[in-house]
Amino acid sequence: MKLFMMLLSQREYKKLLILNLINSKKGISRTEIANMTDYRASTIGELVNELLDEKIIVESGKSQAGQGRKRKMLEVNGDYLCAVGVVIYPPKIDVLICSISGEIWKRITIPFEKNWSADKIIETLSQNIRALASEFEMKKIIGVGICDPGVVAANHEYSLSSVYINNWKNVHIKSIVEDMTKLPVSISSRVYLTALAEQSVGRAKGKNDFICLVLSEGIGLSFVCNGRVVTGYTGMAGQIGHTCVCKCDKEVPCYCGNFGCMETECSFPAIKKKIAGALISGYSSNLSVFKDSPNKITPVDIRSAIEDGDRLVINVVKSAARNIGLALANCINILNPESIIMSGEMIEFGDPFISTIVDSAKEHIIPIQNISIEFAISDLMDTALPLGAASVVFSEFLQTETFKGICDIS
Repeated sequence: MKLFMMLLSQREYKKLLILNLINSKKGISRTEIANMTDYRASTIGELVNELLDEKIIVESGKSQAGQGRKRKMLEVNGDYLCAVGVVIYPPKIDVLICSISGEIWKRITIPFEKNWSADKIIETLSQNIRALASEFEMKKIIGVGICDPGVVAANHEYSLSSVYINNWKNVHIKSIVEDMTKLPVSISSRVYLTALAEQSVGRAKGKNDFICLVLSEGIGLSFVCNGRVVTGYTGMAGQIGHTCVCKCDKEVPCYCGNFGCMETECSFPAIKKKIAGALISGYSSNLSVFKDSPNKITPVDIRSAIEDGDRLVINVVKSAARNIGLALANCINILNPESIIMSGEMIEFGDPFISTIVDSAKEHIIPIQNISIEFAISDLMDTALPLGAASVVFSEFLQTETFKGICDIS
């Protein structure tokens, strides 16, 4: 028995189970709840009335089920329950507040510099969360989900480190934000939240085995097996960016300490660096203006150069795409997923980049897997992470994992 279940009273457990049934069925009557559990009608009535009084659920209408009077249907109150989703990733903090159904009510962007101290970042974030809570004081904000900018500790209590923010090490962001906002806080990794968002409201909805590939400043992968996001023993699963994709000189190590990692060879910063190096060596390109400032190159610049037939940019981008596809094929052969869902700013490079990844992956996949596997582009894009962070809050509130599989809850 899970520790959580042992800590709950029998009444609290029954109440949560009823709430999960109502949430999963999107409209269910008291009679149907009784048929799916062994609870007495009087117990169900009392617990449902408590949930109604707390505004957590509502009576949404009536349904005619066979002969007899119409039954009142129950639904989770999507106009009342909400959560805050946060993404901390230079040069901005992305904050949104959304309903339990995933409807975004408000979204704000807070600029910040990577040399800000952890204290300044957390204070700025907390101020904005408090402002949102004040603006939506008539709603019930059940918590804050934060997409951490680096590596999350295995106990999900603090952030170990980040290569994207200076001086970000052993930051106890969970407890500090909880103290500053008086709201429950959860922290999760970037790739974990991407998978969770796709599974909840994205292209992987209804799928139990899939891979999410994030192509951006870094390259990350998350995978879902049998309906559950795999995090690994210490929460570090999915580090595809630190798989070796080439034998290169040992003058440019990855920040992990190794050489030839996909991060240093195929990520967006790596592509910009290679283009700049070629320009300095005398190669011509539409992006020559960025020779001394490659960090200013945007995904749109890359796409425009490719569309204009810029051979230098095309060669660099396609080389990276082939290596990404090869690494992805290895994951596919090991995990046997139903779908591959790609996201991140590098998707904006356009079809030549995406199709090269897919072709390279298919070239190295076991032939029988080529028949059924689906490659797709996320339609959530920049909302995936904050929505994923918010969905963790809802899942923890409902204790979804505890009741998964009980009474056909999915």
